Amino acid sequence: MGASEAFPGIVTGAVSVGEESGDLSRVLHEVAEENERDLDREIKAVMTLLEPLLVIVVGAMVGFIVMAMVLPICDLGNTLQV
Repeated sequence: MGASEAFPGIVTGAVSVGEESGDLSRVLHEVAEENERDLDREIKAVMTLLEPLLVIVVGAMVGFIVMAMVLPICDLGNTLQV
């Protein structure tokens, strides 16, 4: 496992310590909890960055729909005044 680059060094070190101490299940549980916390932090950071972008996109879509409805009405008003 240490030769593979699939796991960070901290994980392989923790697993080797857990194997030597005979408490591998507890160590693996702690590693899993730490990975979950890291993933939650990363998801929160991505969502924090995406929220303003989504607001802008939805606002642009609503603005486009409003303009698509208002412009024909204005053209109709101009046509009737002639």
